[in-house]
Amino acid sequence: MAAAGTLACALLLAVSAAQSAAETLHVASARSGVTQPLLLQVPAAPRAVALLFAGGHGGVRFADDAPASLRGNFLLRAREQFVAEGIAVAVVGAASDRHAPDWLSDEFRLSAHHAQDIGAAVDLLRRRLGVPVWLVGTSRGTLSAAAVGLALGTRIDGVVLTAGMTSMSQLAIDRFQVPVLLVHHEFDTCRSTHYLDLRQVSRKLAAPRSETLTFRGGRSDGPACEAFAHHGFNGIETEVIRAIARWIAPGRPG
Repeated sequence: MAAAGTLACALLLAVSAAQSAAETLHVASARSGVTQPLLLQVPAAPRAVALLFAGGHGGVRFADDAPASLRGNFLLRAREQFVAEGIAVAVVGAASDRHAPDWLSDEFRLSAHHAQDIGAAVDLLRRRLGVPVWLVGTSRGTLSAAAVGLALGTRIDGVVLTAGMTSMSQLAIDRFQVPVLLVHHEFDTCRSTHYLDLRQVSRKLAAPRSETLTFRGGRSDGPACEAFAHHGFNGIETEVIRAIARWIAPGRPG
C-alpha cells in the first residue's frame, strides 16, 4: 500500500478557474493500481466538506466535470444546495476496478478495500481544504457511509445517513467514534428503508453526538424505492440539505 505522502503526489487535477464553486475532477490514488475519482465543488469559504455516496448501484461516472450516471439521486441533484450553505461537496465515483455491472455491491460497500479508497480521499481533502470532513450517504449509500465511518474512526469528523438502510442495524453502529445524524422521510415506504424500521437503527446507534431528523411533505413520483419518491426527499431537497448543513456546521454560511 502506498504511503500517505505518495497519495497526495498521485492527485490529478482538472482545475476550473471560472468561479470558486466550479466543479473539478480529482482522482486520488488508493490501493495499488486503483484510483478513486471524486467530483469536487468548493464554495468561496468552505466550512466543511461532505463526501457524497449515492444509492442504487453506486457506480457514479463523470463526464465534462459532471455526473454522467445516477444524476437523479437525491444527494447528486441537491449538491448545489450544500455549496449554497457553505459546505464543499465531493461526489464519490466508482473506483477504477469497479467498472462492471455490479459496481458498488453491498459486499464492496462493506469491504476494507472501499474503506481504504475513501480513506485516501479523506486524507486528500483534509490536506487540500483544511476543514472538517463528513461522510454523507443516501439509501444504499448509507452502507458505504456507515461502514467506512466505522472503519476510519476519528480520521473523519462525522457521518450523515439519509433514507438509511434498515440493514445498517447489522453493523457495529453502536461503536461510532464521531457524531452521526439520521435523516428520514416519514412517508418512506421503500422495503429496504421503511420509516417504521428506522427504530431498529436508532435504537442500536451510539455515537458521541447523535440525532434523528424526520421530514414530511414534498411529493412522491414513481416506485417507493426510487429517487423521486418520498424516499428521495422529492420536493423538499432544500429544506433537508439546509438542516443537514446546519447540523454539520452550525451557524450561517459566509
